[in-house]
Amino acid sequence: MYYTGELGVNPHSPGININRTIREEPVDLEKTYDSLPLDRGNGLTILIVDDEELGRVRVGKICEDLGPDYKILFANTLPEAFNSLLQSRVHVVLLDKTVGPNEADLAQNGIEAIPEMLKLQPHLQILMITGSKDFQDAVAATQNGAFGYVTKDTPEKLLISHIQKAVQMATLMIENERLDRTKQDPDDIALVGSSSAIARLKAEISDVVQSDRPILLLGETGTGKTTIAKLIHDSRKKYLRQKNRPLVPVNIAALPASLIEGELFGSERGSYTGSVASKPGLFELADSGTLFLDEIGEIPLDIQKKLLTVVETGVFRRVGGSKELKSNFRLVCATNRDLEEMVQVGTFREDLYLRLSTFPIRVPSLKERTEDVPEIIKSILPKCAKENRVQVSFEELPKEFIEHLKRDLPKGNIRGLEQQISRLLIHSPKDRNGRPLLRKWKSTGIFLSSAERPSRSISLDELLSCPLDLVSPKFPGLTAFIESLESRILLDTKAKLKSNKNVAQALKMSQPLVSIKLKRLGHLKERGIQ
Repeated sequence: MYYTGELGVNPHSPGININRTIREEPVDLEKTYDSLPLDRGNGLTILIVDDEELGRVRVGKICEDLGPDYKILFANTLPEAFNSLLQSRVHVVLLDKTVGPNEADLAQNGIEAIPEMLKLQPHLQILMITGSKDFQDAVAATQNGAFGYVTKDTPEKLLISHIQKAVQMATLMIENERLDRTKQDPDDIALVGSSSAIARLKAEISDVVQSDRPILLLGETGTGKTTIAKLIHDSRKKYLRQKNRPLVPVNIAALPASLIEGELFGSERGSYTGSVASKPGLFELADSGTLFLDEIGEIPLDIQKKLLTVVETGVFRRVGGSKELKSNFRLVCATNRDLEEMVQVGTFREDLYLRLSTFPIRVPSLKERTEDVPEIIKSILPKCAKENRVQVSFEELPKEFIEHLKRDLPKGNIRGLEQQISRLLIHSPKDRNGRPLLRKWKSTGIFLSSAERPSRSISLDELLSCPLDLVSPKFPGLTAFIESLESRILLDTKAKLKSNKNVAQALKMSQPLVSIKLKRLGHLKERGIQ
């Protein structure tokens, strides 16, 4: 008999008090945990909970046939089971319906324990294995959040199949959690180009792939340091001939200072207000793979010492935890700040800097690789076209526009190129089908070079008195001209006054309208305003 219901916990189902359960039968946490190997990133853990030794042995032998990647834990009471869940990541629990007895000599219902187990580890898949053939038990188990329900006389091959499906579901949920917690803004900048600067960079990456020591990426904002970290990770996987190695990126500057420690180290249940389940940190998620700490210069001083310990030993404790965990990851850091100067002023630990900078790699700016600009534009054009909902090929871009960008490089390096291309696609005059007339890019007036920009501001009276060549064949039309002028005024005012509220007051417009227009121009976040 096998029954699988929908995943999830029924909030209205009966539960048990985890604290009361553990107090009823004290367990030596040190003995229980020290007898187990530490969790590994590629390891899969199964917990067998059965108060009958014969049942535990039989199911344990079946699980051994799953292969060497599986770690098998045993518990003959619910308190032991909960202690295992508190101390180690578990993928699948094989749970008997009746587990006990406790101190009061009362058998405990395993079905009622399911919601509390899922609170500790939400990714957990619980497969009920019981001698009962009561269909109501199967329904109750799945309503409480169990993955499935099988009887103890289930054939061995079928039981293995059910366990493997449960493991697949658990690993999928863990991977989804990792992606949700480590996702960043898309960065599809390819490492393209044939300049000497890029050749040097590729040679340095090739040299450091074989080492386990940290790598420090240095360079200006927008040069593609995240792309370099991905390249190092992929090259590392090829060198080691191991495909299943995770890349865990995190931008330190994007995390509130109060949450950085918990994100990196993880946290135990009850370690802070509202913490109802243990949570693995990024060190754990990066085990056997690569941890990329972007904006490492923003990490607080009080965490730098703890980070140094992890970098040197791989050993750490979760926030609120007492047990040492170990993770084996390759560390790649990046920053656009001068860490040596930070060391001198006391805002960055010298010992940590020395440890992180074993292999410093400087990522070149666009100024050092202007000959690569056409290839870079070709690689980022699909992303820009998709974001701006325009269909355009590289061959359609005016050659003089590309040469203009090479001569007058935008701020922000590659991100600046993305902005300029987006402006071209949006502000160029459109044909009757709505496709941009890219060859008329100069008529937008927003691509003036630094030499062509006016040396001083002009008054409104001067602007109105300037002669306009409206009959010129290059005149884009009144609508395009007004849009271009409005964009210039909005961008210049935003650059000077910073806040949308001040811009709205100065231009005598409503603040919501200003926000909408600036967002359309791609300047809501004030990235590289010119």
